[in-house]
Amino acid sequence: MNLDKININEFLNKYISFVDNISIKYGYDSNIKHVLYIIVPSFIIKYDIKNERKILKLFEDIKIIINNKEDNNNIASFERRLIKDNDNYIIDKKVLLNKYKQVSLIELIDSLIHEFNHAINSINNELYTDRYHVYLRSGIINTKYDKETLNIIDNKEKYIILEEVLNTIETEQIINIILSLNKYKDIIQNSEFINMLYALNNEVGQTYKSNAYLLQTFISEELTKNKTFTSTLNNLRFIGNINNIESWFDNITGINNSFYILCDKLTIIKDLEIKYMKRKIFKNIILSKIREEFRNISTIIENFNNNCIYK
Repeated sequence: MNLDKININEFLNKYISFVDNISIKYGYDSNIKHVLYIIVPSFIIKYDIKNERKILKLFEDIKIIINNKEDNNNIASFERRLIKDNDNYIIDKKVLLNKYKQVSLIELIDSLIHEFNHAINSINNELYTDRYHVYLRSGIINTKYDKETLNIIDNKEKYIILEEVLNTIETEQIINIILSLNKYKDIIQNSEFINMLYALNNEVGQTYKSNAYLLQTFISEELTKNKTFTSTLNNLRFIGNINNIESWFDNITGINNSFYILCDKLTIIKDLEIKYMKRKIFKNIILSKIREEFRNISTIIENFNNNCIYK
């Protein structure tokens, strides 16, 4: 979306007014309201004006609920609950935000963008059913439920880490969109918006790099830099057409189950990383296992990249 071709103040004021309305609706304090001032238009820029209605409905329907507990390691989470209503199914959604007074501005913004980006990548084809099951989609993950009891049968846990890596990269992109609005600082008229930009720029600088899933993002970097991989996968995540991702990836690598293996190895590395942080002795053994899994992932990525025409 090219902001140079539009009236930047009309564009921003539209979403500032929208945020004012939902802040009144949900009783958001000024901190949340001012953060949403810069978050909402950045999502419109990222996902294009053609998706404006869906994006605004998402922010209007999903309430930010502040918990009483403090957890600086997990500031926010996107939670959904599947509810059976006769023969229909309802999805109750919310973003839970732990007490955030002790976290920095960029940590708060990163956390909220990360969780709402999970929600954005679930809006299309979010729920479908077959004869016995209900499927609830989040990005590349389909969680399968029993149609009657709503017990989880399969939640594709192996794909969670790759989904988080992709979501983290998009979170960085959205924050960098916000930072890029500094080029209009002499034109933008809303003082609250300018103050948020000023504070964020002083804290972050000109570009932003997230610390979330840092090791997994580094390990998969050669894959996520591949334009065929990122453009295809992010498009399929957004439109909700994820059923053939595994076969698409495996056809390019020429290795059966390579997508599953890649996701499995990323999950193993995440588990090893947690063990490494907790362990006091014999940490080198865990590091050795991480390096081994890294080599296994690198082989899959190398095969994918070598067989791609457009990189």
